[in-house]
Amino acid sequence: MRLRWLPVLPATVLALALSGCSSTEHAGVGVGSITIEKGQTLSIDLGKVNGSIGDSWYVVESGDRAILGEPDREYDSDCHGGEVGCGGTLSYEFKAVGVGKTKLVFQYCYRSGPSNCDTSSGRGPTTPQTIKVTVTK
Repeated sequence: MRLRWLPVLPATVLALALSGCSSTEHAGVGVGSITIEKGQTLSIDLGKVNGSIGDSWYVVESGDRAILGEPDREYDSDCHGGEVGCGGTLSYEFKAVGVGKTKLVFQYCYRSGPSNCDTSSGRGPTTPQTIKVTVTK
């Protein structure tokens, strides 16, 4: 019986070892501040949006590139066929590439953009949301 499990053991150990190499820390846009370690990914969860009705979040300030990498927009559609009017869940991911402190600023706008942002829909916050990020190690 030991011989049957022997080939599986190295693969299992390798998978467990690799899973500890990096991780993703999730936070809501209203978190205020967060501390993560270099190598981790920070996912800012912005919640449900529907671009077809004008829902949109923008990264107004994406932090110091020496501390956080380029933001990666993640959108998980509620529909599988890309139907018109379909919403989804939006988040932005940032890889912690250096040690230090920086900040991220997000703005919710309805049927507009950051330069002429309309927040009067009542669907999101009316002020920009700032997150202070500390990267350690």
